Amino acid sequence: MLGRAPRFGHRIAEALDAALRKSGLGHAEVGGSSMRPENGTFVCTSTSVDVLILDDLTRGVGVVSRVLRDHDAAQTATLHPAGKPDVITLPA
Repeated sequence: MLGRAPRFGHRIAEALDAALRKSGLGHAEVGGSSMRPENGTFVCTSTSVDVLILDDLTRGVGVVSRVLRDHDAAQTATLHPAGKPDVITLPA
């Protein structure tokens, strides 16, 4: 599995936050990351991003999906609503 640069998830979280705030739909921030050593440096293996979508879940998920696609991250991304066992599928 190819790892990502250590700040990859942070850049996505920043882009998500900016897009959600601009659209008035919420905000996002990094919740945590996992890294491993590779070739003398560290690569990110996963990043958890906390996203708050206000009022319009459908539009908010659309914004999240677009940002993840723009950053080539949508292939492995999943959305898990807090307190629910559901997983929201990202639109293509």
